[in-house]
Amino acid sequence: MRCWSGPGRKFPREYLLTLFESASETVQRRFETADRSKADLVHEMIKRAADQLQTSLRDYSSDFATAMAHVEQLHQKGELTEQRLCRFAEGGKFDETTAALSLLTELPVGAIERALVHDTGDQLLVLAKSINLSWKTTRAILAVRSGAGGEFPEYLERFNRLRSETAKAAIQFYRLRERASKSRK
Repeated sequence: MRCWSGPGRKFPREYLLTLFESASETVQRRFETADRSKADLVHEMIKRAADQLQTSLRDYSSDFATAMAHVEQLHQKGELTEQRLCRFAEGGKFDETTAALSLLTELPVGAIERALVHDTGDQLLVLAKSINLSWKTTRAILAVRSGAGGEFPEYLERFNRLRSETAKAAIQFYRLRERASKSRK
C-alpha cells in the first residue's frame, strides 16, 4: 500500500477502492466463465482480498483516521445528524461520508466503502432509505460515489418507490451477513 501513497504518489483512497472494485468484478467474471463450479469459491476469495485491501488502505490513511475520529466524536456528542452528513457529502468528503454512514447505519466501514465505489448507486439508496435520509442528502451521497454532481433522475424514481421497511430489512440482512462472514474467518 505504501507504493500507492508514498512521498509524491498520494492517490485518493476512493480511487484505489474503485479501481480494485472494477478489477475484482472483471476477474470474477473471467473465473466464473472458465469454471462455473468454482464461482462461489472465487467470489469468496475476491471478497476477502477486497476486504484486506480496504483495511490496508484505511490503516495507511491518516486522512481516514482523522475523519473517523472526528465523526465518532460528533456521534458520541449526538451531533452526527443528517444535515452534517449532507454537508460532508456535498463537500465531496469521502472519508467523512463513509464514517458517518457507517455509524448511522451500524454497518462496518468496509460495507459502506463497497457501496460507495460500486458501479451502481442502488446499495446507497437502500442505506439512505433505511435511516430515513432525504433525497437531498441521498443525492449528495450519490455525487460522492460518482465524483460528479447531478440530479440522478434514474435514482430519484427508485428512491421514491423504495419503502423504508424494505430497506431496513435489507440492512438487517447485510448486518447478519457481515457477522457470519467474520465468524468464518
